[in-house]
Amino acid sequence: MKLASVELYVGGSGGGGILGYLRRIPRLVRTIVTRIRELKVRARDVGDRRLRYGVTVPPAPADYHLQTGTTDDRPAAHPLESAAGGPEDLERLELLYGGEPPVLADTVDKCAEMLLEKEKLRRPKIIRIAGRGIIGKTSIARRFYQHPSVNLGGPYEHTQIIVTTRYDGPIKEEVFQTETFRVSKVDFTLPWFFQQRALALYRFEPTTLLPVLEECYPHVFALHMFLHLLYVNPYRSTTQMGNLSKALAEHKNNTSRTMLMLCYNELPIKYKTCLQYLSIFPQGHIIRRTRLIRRWLAQGLVTVRSGDQSKASSSLVLDDHAEHVFDALVTRGFLRPEKTSDTGKVKTCTMHHKVHDFIATDVSFMDACLPPDLVYRLSINSGIALEKAPSPSDGPFDIILSLLDSLPRSDQWQLVKVLDLEGCRGLTKKHLKNVCKMLLLKYLSLRDTDATQLPKQINKLHCLETLDIRQTEIRAFTTNSVFLPMLKHLLAGIKVSNNNTPTSSKNSHVFHETLVTVKLPNSTRKMNSLEILSHVDASNSIDELVDIGQLLQLRKLGVIIDGKKAGSLATLFQQIEKLHRCLRSLSIRVNQPTSEPVIKAEQMAVLASPPKLLQSLKIRGIGLPIWINELDQLTEITLSETYLGEDAIRILGKLRILSCLRLRCESYTGTKLTFNTEEFQHLKSLIIEGGDITNINFVNIGAAPKLRTIIWSFTSIDTISLSGIDHLCKLKKVEINGQSNIVAVRKAIEAHPNRPVFLHSLSCQRQEAGTEIADSAS
Repeated sequence: MKLASVELYVGGSGGGGILGYLRRIPRLVRTIVTRIRELKVRARDVGDRRLRYGVTVPPAPADYHLQTGTTDDRPAAHPLESAAGGPEDLERLELLYGGEPPVLADTVDKCAEMLLEKEKLRRPKIIRIAGRGIIGKTSIARRFYQHPSVNLGGPYEHTQIIVTTRYDGPIKEEVFQTETFRVSKVDFTLPWFFQQRALALYRFEPTTLLPVLEECYPHVFALHMFLHLLYVNPYRSTTQMGNLSKALAEHKNNTSRTMLMLCYNELPIKYKTCLQYLSIFPQGHIIRRTRLIRRWLAQGLVTVRSGDQSKASSSLVLDDHAEHVFDALVTRGFLRPEKTSDTGKVKTCTMHHKVHDFIATDVSFMDACLPPDLVYRLSINSGIALEKAPSPSDGPFDIILSLLDSLPRSDQWQLVKVLDLEGCRGLTKKHLKNVCKMLLLKYLSLRDTDATQLPKQINKLHCLETLDIRQTEIRAFTTNSVFLPMLKHLLAGIKVSNNNTPTSSKNSHVFHETLVTVKLPNSTRKMNSLEILSHVDASNSIDELVDIGQLLQLRKLGVIIDGKKAGSLATLFQQIEKLHRCLRSLSIRVNQPTSEPVIKAEQMAVLASPPKLLQSLKIRGIGLPIWINELDQLTEITLSETYLGEDAIRILGKLRILSCLRLRCESYTGTKLTFNTEEFQHLKSLIIEGGDITNINFVNIGAAPKLRTIIWSFTSIDTISLSGIDHLCKLKKVEINGQSNIVAVRKAIEAHPNRPVFLHSLSCQRQEAGTEIADSAS
């Protein structure tokens, strides 16, 4: 326990001076004795559980020295370090998660032809993909579903059902028209597929790969983990590969677990600890990146060597190191990407059940006295126990609410550092007041709860580092002066759709929304540890904005201001100028009456020191800042209600490393969006929303040459045009959401040599990857 925490715990009562110290001694002795007694009971309980269920921590293979990385506290290789995140490394990364074997594409085309031939028969159809063993039936079915000829926007009038089965015999009842497509190893050769990927990843003697691949086949999980091993270290020696093959051969009955153990042994010790922490989450649980990283930090699981702290503030170094650990666990195969932002950053992940079972064998993080669905909401080894056993009739939140009720009667609650109440319903003022008695609390999430206000006792949480009140009705703090001296992350805001907002385009109203959030606290300037302040409402008073300029550790800022108040935007930009050495992400929303014109660039302040380290910019209700062309680190930009002309698009096209462009409702005044040669040289994702744009044109080769994803959403447009996509040699996915004639678009996609995935939905929907209030670093 840190010194500051001890002082907070000890100094809270008993008075000062020698007399106060003497008064506290008996209480401290009792507390220490109680803790030792509880630790003995817990140790005995863990031992009994291991004996009862035969649980043992799997030993590392002693005969084979396969640790190519270190097992000390030094960081493992960064997932993108080998090529500094360059094109070569991105191609290697695709070998882990993207792409497909050519034979799979051919098989999918054959299935589509089969469907076309039988379309004239007016009966529901079943396409049965049959074959014995692990030969890729599910991959074929998934890719078939995404094929441009058979997706939801296709010309088919009747129901099609795709099933996979090992049984390829006749079906007795012909209720449906059934076509069987039999897949064999000739059609879809799994070993060949993984062999090609392994050869592309490995940089040493290719012949040493084959024995390992043969030992892994047909276990897909083991094959995937082997690819991750090669990605992390593509220069493994012949001896190492031989030892790997030998270890797998000696454990043929447990190939997947053996490969998993070998991968696990290569992790540095601190990385193993962070991975083991994930055992507290239920199996199959979707884990958000930022939620996990902040909890690692609150639990003290991420540390750095003392020499590293001289490079920057210790907090920033820790944050970067935690991000590094997360990325390493993803690229090493222990975490599976679930949702990726438009810029390619993994936002959510899951664990394969084999990984979860493996790390769960070490029960050191598990509270034996709590149900599994409650463990992940609390600190590890909290020592908290239920006062009564859960009843089958209990509601989904009854257990956690009863625990909060029992807080005053338990000394253990005072030691809790993490409390994650996300999604809980039934929270009362009493519950929240009890929470404020957890004096060592570092991480508190009330996200998506029915809490409507925070009690004034919140000021007692002097150790609190993360306060998450997003997606709640909390609009202001009960006390005018909130002071949380160690607060680093204040996360607030909820997006409310506003379909009744009058707009210049009848096709854009669906995409209009209002962000409602908490008022900017009066004592913000005193909380100088703040790194994330997103989002806060500073529309009441211009003077409130001045506090923001005092937060010299601030990396992310999201703020709402009132466009009717003269000088508010100029004052905000003055504060942003003071933060030019630290700010990485900026979101500005100007509440502007619909009758008022948008604030143009020439009306904005010229900054002598613009925030040149800015990587993400989101603006609504104002034009492009004059200084945007100086932001050479900007990788993503989101615009809405900016009413830009073509000259602004030309400015954006010159941004050096811009990889993601989102043009939301009423961001652009034209109907045709043109990408010229030599513009948007690093753009990878293009997201368009609203019905103002009807034509997107990539003029020639050299226009957005790295574009991989196009997502276009609207309610209804007679005909849309997407021309020049044959020039996009990196295109992987096109998604159209909305009602329109898309025949020409479909033909252009089908003719593309990359065979990009094409998705079409007749209903429009917002694309929130990476930009929603619940996102990214927020």
